[in-house]
Amino acid sequence: MLERGAQQFEIAQDDFRAFLTTYGDGRWVLMFDDDRERAAGELTAAVRRALGRDLPFEILATGRWEMAGRIADRYRVGRVFLAGDAAHQLPPTRGGFGANTGIDDVWNLSWKLAAVIRGTADARLLDTYDAERRPIGWLRHAQTFSRPDYARWAPPSFLPAALIADEAMEFGQLCRSSAVLGAAPELPAAATPEAWAGQPGTRAPHVWEHGATGTRSTLDLFGRGYVLLSADPAWMALGARLAVDTVRVGADFRFPPEQPFQTVYGVRAAGAALVRPDGIVAWRVQTRPDACAEATIRQLVSAHG
Repeated sequence: MLERGAQQFEIAQDDFRAFLTTYGDGRWVLMFDDDRERAAGELTAAVRRALGRDLPFEILATGRWEMAGRIADRYRVGRVFLAGDAAHQLPPTRGGFGANTGIDDVWNLSWKLAAVIRGTADARLLDTYDAERRPIGWLRHAQTFSRPDYARWAPPSFLPAALIADEAMEFGQLCRSSAVLGAAPELPAAATPEAWAGQPGTRAPHVWEHGATGTRSTLDLFGRGYVLLSADPAWMALGARLAVDTVRVGADFRFPPEQPFQTVYGVRAAGAALVRPDGIVAWRVQTRPDACAEATIRQLVSAHG
């Protein structure tokens, strides 16, 4: 039960549907599920019908909401970047596709802008913003209008997509660009974190560590710079030479027995995973470091932040 009780209500009566929610300060929002224009008296009667009883109320304002689904042709033109509703207009969904997509846009863009402004990344890194985020905008668009809530609003030309679970949509979307190595085109656009198991282009898997100093998540390891994770000390030495933050699995972070690093991140004992500042896996390898691996990390980190 919510602390303050129910906050949203779906109203379903014969030939009458509406949605009611609150700002939490005494004001309420009532949205009718039709496109009718209502005169003052008819509007008052419709509000009473939605409430189900003769309660006192005052209509402060009215407006019309346009059902739409639009994705910008480009998310970047020169020094101008689009994010959130400026980049993609989606109707509200129970999965929060519109709002969460906007938050993900900014999280993806912010570290890239910071790296370019600092001079630690090539300006071409900014091209990966459109490459990674616009396909996800279209994915959210297709998933929104393929779901029962909005399928009836889709135009006849729209081809419904196979539904992807909300968990996969929110935590398992795949980023493809030059800032990721190994996100092959045949991979699905989204899957659950367990199915991905550390696949490059997806969120670094979350695992809890319960230690003597407290509890923390693998996600606490990311957010500042590139991070190299491995159980092999040879990778730690390489990370130190390249000035990349390192996490020694089993020492710096202890994975629980039921969630070993090799299984959760899909990396063998001699291998490693490289995670970007935004928590996206940039690359992983299954063998001990060699000259090719060193060159790969140098290229990713120097070119991309």
